[in-house]
Amino acid sequence: RLAVRCFGSRGLSAADMTKGLVLGIYSKEKEDDVPQFTSAGENLDKLIAGKLRETLNISGPPLKAGKTRTFYGLHQDFPSVVLVGLGKKAARIDEQENWQEGKENIRAAVAAGCRQIQDLELPSVEVDPCGDAQAAEEGAVLGLYEYDDLKQKKMAMSVKLYGTGDQEAWQKGVLFASGQNLTPASEMMPTRFAEIIEKNLKSASKCVWVHIQVHGCKLFFLKALNSTRHLVST
Repeated sequence: RLAVRCFGSRGLSAADMTKGLVLGIYSKEKEDDVPQFTSAGENLDKLIAGKLRETLNISGPPLKAGKTRTFYGLHQDFPSVVLVGLGKKAARIDEQENWQEGKENIRAAVAAGCRQIQDLELPSVEVDPCGDAQAAEEGAVLGLYEYDDLKQKKMAMSVKLYGTGDQEAWQKGVLFASGQNLTPASEMMPTRFAEIIEKNLKSASKCVWVHIQVHGCKLFFLKALNSTRHLVST
Protein backbone atom coordinates (compact mmCIF):
# COMPACT_ATOMS: atom_id res chain seq x y z
CA ARG A 1 0.00 0.00 0.00
CA LEU A 2 1.44 3.33 -1.06
CA ALA A 3 0.53 6.60 0.64
CA VAL A 4 1.05 9.97 -1.02
CA ARG A 5 0.81 13.32 0.74
CA CYS A 6 -0.28 16.29 -1.34
CA PHE A 7 -1.24 19.26 0.83
CA GLY A 8 -2.41 22.44 -0.81
CA SER A 9 -2.34 25.95 0.58
CA ARG A 10 -5.31 25.26 2.83
CA GLY A 11 -4.31 23.47 6.04
CA LEU A 12 -6.36 20.66 7.51
CA SER A 13 -7.40 21.07 11.12
CA ALA A 14 -8.05 18.18 13.51
CA ALA A 15 -11.78 18.72 13.02
CA ASP A 16 -11.38 17.99 9.30
CA MET A 17 -9.76 14.59 9.87
CA THR A 18 -12.99 12.69 10.32
CA LYS A 19 -13.97 11.20 6.99
CA GLY A 20 -12.32 9.06 4.34
CA LEU A 21 -13.29 8.29 0.76
CA VAL A 22 -12.83 5.07 -1.22
CA LEU A 23 -12.76 5.47 -5.01
CA GLY A 24 -12.33 2.86 -7.73
CA ILE A 25 -10.08 2.88 -10.77
CA TYR A 26 -10.00 0.35 -13.61
CA SER A 27 -6.95 -1.32 -15.10
CA LYS A 28 -5.83 -0.51 -18.63
CA GLU A 29 -7.54 -2.57 -21.34
CA LYS A 30 -4.58 -2.04 -23.68
CA GLU A 31 -0.96 -1.15 -23.06
CA ASP A 32 -1.31 2.39 -24.41
CA ASP A 33 -4.56 3.13 -22.55
CA VAL A 34 -4.88 5.43 -19.55
CA PRO A 35 -6.36 3.87 -16.37
CA GLN A 36 -9.98 4.97 -16.15
CA PHE A 37 -11.63 6.32 -13.00
CA THR A 38 -15.19 5.35 -12.15
CA SER A 39 -17.85 8.03 -12.62
CA ALA A 40 -17.42 9.08 -8.99
CA GLY A 41 -13.66 9.32 -9.43
CA GLU A 42 -14.00 11.40 -12.59
CA ASN A 43 -16.38 13.79 -10.83
CA LEU A 44 -14.03 14.28 -7.89
CA ASP A 45 -11.06 14.78 -10.21
CA LYS A 46 -12.93 17.55 -12.04
CA LEU A 47 -13.94 19.09 -8.73
CA ILE A 48 -10.32 19.40 -7.62
CA ALA A 49 -9.04 20.55 -11.03
CA GLY A 50 -7.37 17.28 -12.04
CA LYS A 51 -5.25 16.90 -8.91
CA LEU A 52 -6.33 13.28 -8.40
CA ARG A 53 -5.10 12.23 -11.84
CA GLU A 54 -1.98 14.36 -11.53
CA THR A 55 -1.03 12.88 -8.17
CA LEU A 56 -1.82 9.35 -9.32
CA ASN A 57 0.47 9.70 -12.34
CA ILE A 58 3.49 10.53 -10.19
CA SER A 59 2.74 8.07 -7.40
CA GLY A 60 3.94 4.90 -9.06
CA PRO A 61 2.82 2.16 -11.48
CA PRO A 62 -0.86 1.56 -12.31
CA LEU A 63 -2.92 -0.04 -9.56
CA LYS A 64 -3.56 -3.75 -9.90
CA ALA A 65 -6.87 -5.34 -8.92
CA GLY A 66 -7.38 -5.34 -5.16
CA LYS A 67 -4.46 -2.99 -4.44
CA THR A 68 -4.81 0.40 -2.75
CA ARG A 69 -3.11 3.78 -2.83
CA THR A 70 -3.79 6.54 -0.31
CA PHE A 71 -3.67 10.28 -0.98
CA TYR A 72 -3.85 13.01 1.64
CA GLY A 73 -5.02 16.60 1.43
CA LEU A 74 -6.66 16.54 -1.99
CA HIS A 75 -10.11 17.64 -0.83
CA GLN A 76 -11.23 19.54 2.25
CA ASP A 77 -14.17 17.19 2.88
CA PHE A 78 -12.06 14.05 2.49
CA PRO A 79 -8.58 14.44 4.00
CA SER A 80 -7.83 10.82 3.10
CA VAL A 81 -8.74 9.40 -0.31
CA VAL A 82 -8.02 5.74 -1.02
CA LEU A 83 -7.93 4.60 -4.64
CA VAL A 84 -8.64 0.90 -5.14
CA GLY A 85 -7.88 -1.21 -8.19
CA LEU A 86 -10.97 -2.78 -9.78
CA GLY A 87 -9.24 -4.76 -12.50
CA LYS A 88 -10.43 -4.49 -16.09
CA LYS A 89 -13.81 -2.93 -16.72
CA ALA A 90 -14.76 -5.68 -19.18
CA ALA A 91 -14.41 -8.47 -16.62
CA ARG A 92 -15.48 -11.97 -17.59
CA ILE A 93 -18.70 -13.67 -16.53
CA ASP A 94 -18.93 -17.43 -15.93
CA GLU A 95 -22.60 -18.30 -16.45
CA GLN A 96 -22.10 -21.96 -15.61
CA GLU A 97 -20.58 -21.16 -12.21
CA ASN A 98 -22.85 -18.11 -11.70
CA TRP A 99 -19.70 -16.09 -11.02
CA GLN A 100 -18.97 -12.54 -12.15
CA GLU A 101 -15.37 -11.42 -11.96
CA GLY A 102 -16.37 -7.75 -11.98
CA LYS A 103 -18.49 -8.10 -8.84
CA GLU A 104 -15.77 -10.07 -7.07
CA ASN A 105 -13.19 -7.42 -7.98
CA ILE A 106 -15.42 -4.67 -6.57
CA ARG A 107 -15.99 -6.56 -3.31
CA ALA A 108 -12.29 -7.28 -2.81
CA ALA A 109 -11.17 -3.77 -3.74
CA VAL A 110 -13.71 -1.93 -1.58
CA ALA A 111 -12.96 -4.24 1.35
CA ALA A 112 -9.26 -3.40 1.09
CA GLY A 113 -10.00 0.32 0.81
CA CYS A 114 -12.28 0.36 3.85
CA ARG A 115 -9.71 -1.49 5.93
CA GLN A 116 -7.14 1.10 4.92
CA ILE A 117 -9.42 3.91 6.11
CA GLN A 118 -10.07 1.98 9.32
CA ASP A 119 -6.31 1.72 9.93
CA LEU A 120 -6.18 5.52 9.75
CA GLU A 121 -8.68 5.54 12.64
CA LEU A 122 -11.20 7.73 10.86
CA PRO A 123 -14.76 7.42 12.20
CA SER A 124 -16.52 7.39 8.83
CA VAL A 125 -15.99 6.52 5.19
CA GLU A 126 -17.93 7.12 1.99
CA VAL A 127 -17.69 4.45 -0.69
CA ASP A 128 -17.81 4.79 -4.46
CA PRO A 129 -20.51 2.42 -5.83
CA CYS A 130 -18.03 1.42 -8.55
CA GLY A 131 -20.86 0.68 -10.98
CA ASP A 132 -22.47 -1.86 -8.62
CA ALA A 133 -23.65 -0.42 -5.30
CA GLN A 134 -24.68 -3.82 -3.94
CA ALA A 135 -21.28 -5.42 -4.54
CA ALA A 136 -19.53 -2.33 -3.15
CA GLU A 137 -21.51 -2.43 0.10
CA GLU A 138 -21.00 -6.18 0.42
CA GLY A 139 -17.27 -5.58 0.20
CA ALA A 140 -17.41 -2.77 2.75
CA VAL A 141 -19.40 -4.77 5.32
CA LEU A 142 -17.37 -7.96 4.92
CA GLY A 143 -14.06 -6.09 4.86
CA LEU A 144 -14.76 -4.36 8.15
CA TYR A 145 -16.30 -7.36 9.90
CA GLU A 146 -14.42 -8.79 12.88
CA TYR A 147 -15.34 -11.55 15.29
CA ASP A 148 -13.02 -11.98 18.24
CA ASP A 149 -14.36 -11.28 21.71
CA LEU A 150 -10.95 -11.86 23.28
CA LYS A 151 -9.16 -9.06 21.45
CA GLN A 152 -9.55 -5.31 21.63
CA LYS A 153 -11.91 -4.31 18.87
CA LYS A 154 -11.05 -1.58 16.39
CA MET A 155 -13.03 1.63 16.40
CA ALA A 156 -16.44 1.23 14.79
CA MET A 157 -16.66 3.09 11.49
CA SER A 158 -19.80 4.27 9.72
CA VAL A 159 -20.05 3.50 6.00
CA LYS A 160 -22.08 5.54 3.53
CA LEU A 161 -22.63 5.49 -0.21
CA TYR A 162 -20.71 8.26 -1.96
CA GLY A 163 -22.81 10.43 -4.25
CA THR A 164 -26.34 9.77 -5.45
CA GLY A 165 -26.07 6.10 -6.31
CA ASP A 166 -28.55 3.25 -6.11
CA GLN A 167 -29.64 3.34 -2.46
CA GLU A 168 -31.88 0.28 -2.88
CA ALA A 169 -28.99 -1.83 -4.18
CA TRP A 170 -26.77 -0.43 -1.41
CA GLN A 171 -29.22 -1.56 1.29
CA LYS A 172 -29.52 -4.94 -0.40
CA GLY A 173 -25.75 -5.25 -0.12
CA VAL A 174 -26.00 -4.57 3.62
CA LEU A 175 -28.54 -7.38 3.96
CA PHE A 176 -26.60 -9.91 1.89
CA ALA A 177 -23.26 -9.23 3.57
CA SER A 178 -24.70 -9.20 7.09
CA GLY A 179 -26.31 -12.58 6.41
CA GLN A 180 -22.88 -14.12 5.85
CA ASN A 181 -21.74 -13.10 9.32
CA LEU A 182 -24.57 -14.69 11.30
CA THR A 183 -22.75 -17.90 12.20
CA PRO A 184 -19.11 -17.48 13.28
CA ALA A 185 -17.21 -20.76 13.01
CA SER A 186 -16.49 -20.81 16.74
CA GLU A 187 -20.24 -20.78 17.44
CA MET A 188 -21.39 -23.26 14.81
CA MET A 189 -23.40 -25.49 17.13
CA PRO A 190 -26.89 -26.71 16.09
CA THR A 191 -28.69 -24.95 18.93
CA ARG A 192 -26.65 -21.75 18.69
CA PHE A 193 -27.06 -21.65 14.92
CA ALA A 194 -30.84 -21.96 15.23
CA GLU A 195 -30.97 -19.27 17.93
CA ILE A 196 -29.03 -16.77 15.82
CA ILE A 197 -31.12 -17.39 12.70
CA GLU A 198 -34.39 -17.27 14.65
CA LYS A 199 -33.41 -13.96 16.28
CA ASN A 200 -32.65 -12.34 12.93
CA LEU A 201 -35.72 -13.70 11.16
CA LYS A 202 -38.14 -12.46 13.80
CA SER A 203 -37.92 -8.96 12.40
CA ALA A 204 -39.33 -10.27 9.12
CA SER A 205 -41.90 -12.73 10.43
CA LYS A 206 -43.88 -13.31 13.63
CA CYS A 207 -43.35 -17.07 13.54
CA VAL A 208 -40.12 -18.95 12.84
CA TRP A 209 -39.91 -22.73 12.60
CA VAL A 210 -36.62 -24.62 12.43
CA HIS A 211 -36.84 -28.03 10.75
CA ILE A 212 -33.38 -29.22 9.80
CA GLN A 213 -34.34 -32.87 9.25
CA VAL A 214 -37.80 -32.38 7.75
CA HIS A 215 -36.57 -29.93 5.10
CA GLY A 216 -33.79 -32.22 3.98
CA CYS A 217 -30.87 -30.12 5.23
CA LYS A 218 -28.69 -33.22 5.34
CA LEU A 219 -25.39 -31.41 5.78
CA PHE A 220 -26.54 -29.69 8.97
CA PHE A 221 -28.21 -32.89 10.15
CA LEU A 222 -25.03 -34.95 9.72
CA LYS A 223 -22.98 -32.31 11.52
CA ALA A 224 -25.49 -32.32 14.33
CA LEU A 225 -25.23 -36.10 14.74
CA ASN A 226 -21.53 -35.71 15.53
CA SER A 227 -22.14 -32.95 18.04
CA THR A 228 -22.55 -33.33 21.78
CA ARG A 229 -25.25 -30.65 21.60
CA HIS A 230 -28.92 -31.51 21.17
CA LEU A 231 -30.36 -31.65 17.65
CA VAL A 232 -32.72 -28.79 16.82
CA SER A 233 -35.92 -30.24 15.37
CA THR A 234 -38.64 -27.70 16.19
